[in-house]
Amino acid sequence: MRIYGGDSGLLGRGLWMGRRKSSIAVGPTITAPGSIDVSTFKIGTTQTITAGTATATGGGTVTYEFRHLANGVTVSTLAAYAHVGANDGQGGAAQWRAVETGGTNPGATAWQTVASGTITYPAPVAAGSLVNQSFTDDTGVQTYDASGDFTGSALVFSLVSPPSGVTINSGTGVVSFDTDALTLQTGTSITVRATNSGGFADSAFLLDIVTGQQITLSGVSFNGTDTISMTVNRAGTIYWMITDNATETATDVINATGAIDSGNFVVSSGSNNATISYPNTPVGNHYLHIVADAATSPAPSAVDSTQYTFPSGDTTAPILTSPTDAANGQTASTGSVTTDEANGTLYWVVTTSSTAPSAAQVKNGLDATGSPSDGDANSQAVTVAGVQNITPSGLTASTSYTTHFMHEDAAGNQSSVVSASGFTTSAAATVPAAMVDANWSVATGSGASEVDMTIASAPADGGSAITKYQYTTDSGATWRDTGLTATGSVTLTLQSDGSAMAASTSYDFQVRAVNGVGNAPASNTESATSGASGGSIPTFGAAGSGADSMNGITPGMPTHSAGTLLVLLLTNRGNDLNWTPTDGWIELYTGTSGGTGSSGRRGQIFYKFAASGAETAPSIPDLGNHLAGQIFAFEGASAISVLGTPTASSGSAVSISSGTTGGANRRIAVVCFSNGDTTVDQITSWTNANLTNVTDHGGHRTDQGAGGGFDVGSGELATAGDAGTFTATMAAVTSNYLGVVMEIL
Repeated sequence: MRIYGGDSGLLGRGLWMGRRKSSIAVGPTITAPGSIDVSTFKIGTTQTITAGTATATGGGTVTYEFRHLANGVTVSTLAAYAHVGANDGQGGAAQWRAVETGGTNPGATAWQTVASGTITYPAPVAAGSLVNQSFTDDTGVQTYDASGDFTGSALVFSLVSPPSGVTINSGTGVVSFDTDALTLQTGTSITVRATNSGGFADSAFLLDIVTGQQITLSGVSFNGTDTISMTVNRAGTIYWMITDNATETATDVINATGAIDSGNFVVSSGSNNATISYPNTPVGNHYLHIVADAATSPAPSAVDSTQYTFPSGDTTAPILTSPTDAANGQTASTGSVTTDEANGTLYWVVTTSSTAPSAAQVKNGLDATGSPSDGDANSQAVTVAGVQNITPSGLTASTSYTTHFMHEDAAGNQSSVVSASGFTTSAAATVPAAMVDANWSVATGSGASEVDMTIASAPADGGSAITKYQYTTDSGATWRDTGLTATGSVTLTLQSDGSAMAASTSYDFQVRAVNGVGNAPASNTESATSGASGGSIPTFGAAGSGADSMNGITPGMPTHSAGTLLVLLLTNRGNDLNWTPTDGWIELYTGTSGGTGSSGRRGQIFYKFAASGAETAPSIPDLGNHLAGQIFAFEGASAISVLGTPTASSGSAVSISSGTTGGANRRIAVVCFSNGDTTVDQITSWTNANLTNVTDHGGHRTDQGAGGGFDVGSGELATAGDAGTFTATMAAVTSNYLGVVMEIL
């Protein structure tokens, strides 16, 4: 059996088949290798295979075969072949073999490869002849076809590191330049690259972006009706506006700043005419301002400003629709109307007659009879078309009105008068109604000398919101704010005149509401008994900083909270001490020791219960020679009074009698007003055999003028009775002093 060797090559000779030896056909023997003229596999380039030599081994005839392959597939059996574009990127091979026919040993040699490689296009070639490009700034997208500089097939185009605004079409090689995005530049290198499977080639050109031509304007005229003419040296845009100013800047004309009327239109190079309209321009002399501009012009042209006599450009009257009006309380209203023009003036009158006035009457603020409007008459500028809102005022309560509108545009055209449906103002407000049993109540408080008041519901407010509630404990002689502005409860410790309520005492109360109009009538009377004295003795809280001056003073306010008893002490020498209390302070005592001369010592005591923890100290005016003052705070107190008869005496040994209390659990406080030109406290220790925990609370003294001041102390009395006598020794003062004892419960 003979087997022809193909791509597998020679199979060998003398192959044994079982026990019998057979002869195998092996074909010719190659005696010299083949060759190829072009070893690179370039599409379109012919490659010619030259066979080597072979000798017949069986006396037969030797011939030669050829083949060209792409990715292992035979694409030609000729010795000469040029690959085509379909083979781009495939693996190429060129082969030959020898074939022996006839004779005793026919067969073929293996295929002999003379060349192999990747099939590609020939690399592009750049001529290097690209033309430098120059474009005017801000002229949109400009293009340049760079493909003609390159030779090659299947080219893909790109740019090497281009500036922003320069792009290329990869298929056509057309370069685009966005002159609106590109900045002014000179000699920027633009490199174009053409690429295919065989390689790439570059070619470059230079790019300039330059400033455009300055636009100029000449030969401007206006025909007096609707046409303007002008000549420009290049294409651009004409801007115009009408004002009453003799000159305007180019920027103002372009932006129509302050224009009565304005517009713009595109022009070409040379002479141009355009029709304009000016509906808002009144008849008469006005200035027409015209300027030319172009996107690539370094600047706008000079402004041509000329005065002309303008006829009426607008003969169409505004149209008003959808009038509305409504009351806004007792003396005001709201209204609206819709107009179709965005200029001129809107006029209105509000009258008690629903009959519409004429346009002239509305403009002049008259009603339909020609009389001045008995409501409101006014006007406002119209700057936008659409709904116009108004807010008439000065109306009368409980009165029916109708609003009439008229719109006169800038050209003097008047709309028809339109009238809204009308409205009635609210009735005039009155003081609130008197409060009745269901509105309020009083009851004994939980603390000593306290009464709890509750506002359960509000009375009729009379058409004006209630702002506060007040009470009286003396049949209306004095009134005091409860601190309530709405329903709620409050604990009272003061009578309406500001004095403290006593413990376990019955008080008659009346209340009233207050609104913006005034005070309601007093309510019915209800009685309540204040809370009984508790078991706690009021405590000393703190002393504020003292103050003194030859003029007025403002003492420091001690730490306190709502309900704290604040006691203000004032003293001077040789002058009447007569401060009139303000801000809720109540005078407790005023007295003197030593007469009215320069040796006399005066003292005043005031008190108040703090409404909150943010009370401020009063400013005391100039009350005479060397004024001094200080504020002391006591906690847990509900009342204060002078106990016994004040002591007026002299000498350094102080003895101040107290008197008898009306109950237990009292704090007994003493103040000693004294002369002495010193700032040093004169008393630092008090004694009182009838009290416990007797403590010195300091005081304040001055050496201004003739000097003087006061010292303060207190002790505790657990059982009712004689509060005893306070004794002390002053450090240096031996002249007049004034001693006052106070009962705090």
